[in-house]
Amino acid sequence: MQLAATTVVLFALVSSTAAQCTGSDHPNCKSWKTNGYCTNAATPLEQRKLYCGVTCGLCNTDGTQTAAGGGSIVPPCTDANPSCATWQTQTPPFCANPSYSEAMKKQYCCKTCSTPVPPTTACAAIYAGTDATTPLINSAPTTDPLGVAISTLDPVNKVVVKTGCTLILSSNPQGGPITPTGGSPIVGDGNFKTITIAPPDIAMAFTCTC
Repeated sequence: MQLAATTVVLFALVSSTAAQCTGSDHPNCKSWKTNGYCTNAATPLEQRKLYCGVTCGLCNTDGTQTAAGGGSIVPPCTDANPSCATWQTQTPPFCANPSYSEAMKKQYCCKTCSTPVPPTTACAAIYAGTDATTPLINSAPTTDPLGVAISTLDPVNKVVVKTGCTLILSSNPQGGPITPTGGSPIVGDGNFKTITIAPPDIAMAFTCTC
């Protein structure tokens, strides 16, 4: 029953927009997949691509299709309106404006609205595990020279460091000597940076200074 209700709601949203891979999934896709959304034949394939393409293995994060999604049959996610960049400079930005539905944003400015926007941070935002949308830690400058604990065993996979600040990820727990890992020190420029840490090391603590 829950899956059927989800399908009805999504079909209503998608009926007025061209279906395409976006590379940016609906935040509820993980739970919908658990309920069988990705394999539900009653849900059109193009609809699954539009809303949960990455989660369902039909789309890549750059908006192109995987082999399961049909290869190159559907074009990559593109902006249909040349004003998308200008609309993003308005307050609020078009892609974050609650007055417009997600379907409308994807219809007119798919590429612009599917590009992750780095979060505002006082020093560093640290991401770990499979959640690519919400930082595990969004930290102000730290004061303890022995670092602040990273309370997860999931690997740190990306960070955003404020311009003018420096982040050091440490493979030692908080309280131990700082042992740089993951390409540390990481000098901030306000953009996402991918972090690669070779096992068995993991980032267990960090310092951030500005």
